[in-house]
Amino acid sequence: MVLLDRRSVYHALVRNNIPVVRHVVCSRDGHNGAGEPVVEEYPNYIIVNGVRMDKPFVEKPVNSEDHNIRIYYPDQAGSRHLFRKVENKSSEYHPDVNTIRREGSYIYEEFVETDSAADVKVYTVGIDYAHAESRKSPVVDGEVQRDENGKEIRFNTPLSEYERQIARKIVKVFRQRVCGFDVLRIAGGKSYVCDVNGWSFVKGNTEYYNAASAIICEIFVEEMRKRGLSRITADRPGKRELRGVIALFRHGDRTPKQKIKLKTSHQPTINLAFGKTTGIQSEIVIKGTDTGSTLQQWRDLFTLLASSDEISSDDRSKYQGMLDVMEREAEGLKLQIKPQKYHPETKEIIQCQVILKWGGWLTDAGRMQARNLGGKFNHRVLRGGEMAHKIEVFSNNERRVRNTAVEFAATCASNWDESQMNPGPRGKEICKSLDDTEKAKVLIEQSKKNVENIMHLDTPEECDEWRHLPGFDLICQLKVTPKRAMRHCFNLINELIGHIPEGKSLHRNESCTLVRSRWTKLAEGFYNEKTGKYDTTKVSDIFDYISYDVSYNQEALFPLDLYPLFELAQALNNFVGIGEYGTTPDLKSMIGAQIITPLLTQWRQDLNDLQQIQEPKTRLYFSSESHIQALYNVLYHSGQTTPFHVVADPIQLHYLSHIVMKVYKYNDMDPGAIGRYQMEVLFSSGIDTNAFGIVKDHHVSSLTPMIRIHNNLYYHEFESLVTDCIDKVKEQAEKNQSI
Repeated sequence: MVLLDRRSVYHALVRNNIPVVRHVVCSRDGHNGAGEPVVEEYPNYIIVNGVRMDKPFVEKPVNSEDHNIRIYYPDQAGSRHLFRKVENKSSEYHPDVNTIRREGSYIYEEFVETDSAADVKVYTVGIDYAHAESRKSPVVDGEVQRDENGKEIRFNTPLSEYERQIARKIVKVFRQRVCGFDVLRIAGGKSYVCDVNGWSFVKGNTEYYNAASAIICEIFVEEMRKRGLSRITADRPGKRELRGVIALFRHGDRTPKQKIKLKTSHQPTINLAFGKTTGIQSEIVIKGTDTGSTLQQWRDLFTLLASSDEISSDDRSKYQGMLDVMEREAEGLKLQIKPQKYHPETKEIIQCQVILKWGGWLTDAGRMQARNLGGKFNHRVLRGGEMAHKIEVFSNNERRVRNTAVEFAATCASNWDESQMNPGPRGKEICKSLDDTEKAKVLIEQSKKNVENIMHLDTPEECDEWRHLPGFDLICQLKVTPKRAMRHCFNLINELIGHIPEGKSLHRNESCTLVRSRWTKLAEGFYNEKTGKYDTTKVSDIFDYISYDVSYNQEALFPLDLYPLFELAQALNNFVGIGEYGTTPDLKSMIGAQIITPLLTQWRQDLNDLQQIQEPKTRLYFSSESHIQALYNVLYHSGQTTPFHVVADPIQLHYLSHIVMKVYKYNDMDPGAIGRYQMEVLFSSGIDTNAFGIVKDHHVSSLTPMIRIHNNLYYHEFESLVTDCIDKVKEQAEKNQSI
């Protein structure tokens, strides 16, 4: 009954410190023993029981089912009447209606201007999951925006951590695990709840349905466990045995990655890296943690080059920038020197690329995320049993990835420590495969060029041809061309740079000077004034930077509203970041195969092992976004008879996104039967922090639930998938050799 009366709803919200707009109740039905209200009405305000409410204000019937809401404007400017949608109308303006209704009970509340003139509708499933959508507010003009299919246009919108805390409170207070409520967002980052609807769910959103089904299933299973009931399985209970778990994880939350790079034919630089050797050479990698004099030698060389008249001023500036970074011993420092060109006769290196990278360090939140996920994985996937005692962990050599694996295993595995990383005779080979994208370099560059060309389209007619591409339609929904969207993004970055304060110490003791330098270098690299073109490869860095600063430095950068840049960068990255791994199904599949085939070959060996050994086993692999994206693309474009279920398009691969294969043996089938070994494949897009407004330890509470993307993948189907990937890699290698 509480949800049917807006007075009871507001009372519960206020009692539990959930923010609502200033309001006053006018009850004419004796609610809670209330007497007849005293109401005074004047041209620009009313007084209800001694409480003054200035126009504009909102008049809401106390019956939650009554949607005939009115907004009264000052200076005899009439009122707007809201109602349930009728065709394409949701409200009407009445210039002559200036006085309030005198029959019935109402809540009067201040009218607040919402950010972007949009309503935000939030849908919870359980205490930790909340999906939000924004739509054009009915108070604007009453016209409902619809797409070509006649559906009201809504946009997924991230919630701040403050809003997520509100969602948790509402679930608890109203005891509604599946619940909808409305939020008013105003300038300055404030949010108010204006309605709680109870049982409510999203319409036509596959990603939401997948998450909701997984969470509700978990809730039922947990309730059964509490009540001592055995778990019910749909297929041959007691005949299915979990033989192994194989999984690939992306690393946890990290600091922004930064780099400076240049190409040079400077002979002393080439000699210091490669000496006088001839023939094809591998890149040289020197890390900031390396001991010895090597790093100091490069510092000395960069000191000379930064003031040398023999090189361009642009290169001198880059060398000085590298030197500055090296002198302050930045976290995650790594210097790479890659051969670029060879002399056609002597085969000596005549040009190399110097790249200095830093940042990309696992944050404290990233460590907490990994530990939290490890514990949940132990409980929900391994069920805390024998599988947790038979874990092998593999990681590439990236420090953030390795640290993620260590933190995860600390809460997932029994009796495990870092010395056991990358075990067995193939450990080093697997480690390398988890970091290798070299074979896909040619096609990735081709995809990046395709994306760059598409992103520089500047008329709606040009854009129409590409609307079918995942993520591109989201850019088109911004109602500007991609090129103009990038221009707006560039302007917002410069606005941000201009508002970075002086003298404050930010997250991880990063100074405001360094934050300004970080953004300035990014802006300079993003837009080339001479050519008028944008470097679309910087889009992922923009989203990376703004997500990080919104998460950790938002308060220090206040009062600038960071949300417009965050929202725009996210929309651009949804297309650009994913498009770099292929803009067509064939290209996605080919690039994916070139990256992930070595790992899939190892997984095939893992599956063979599980059929031979007696005890069950768990093998966990940790890598970067490239490998998760590659595996995802290979699975979804594998051409299997029973296809993998599409979670969302475009898919978001957040920190700690993961793909899991649970291998089952069916004991009631003959040893040689095709379906004796089957795999259940699950996917999670990871820590969906919706970065805006994250604080302290709340990073750990937004783990996207695992979704089943294939229920019964037979072993021979997986074998076919791996063989297909191997064939594609060979095919592309032959094409590259013929060029």
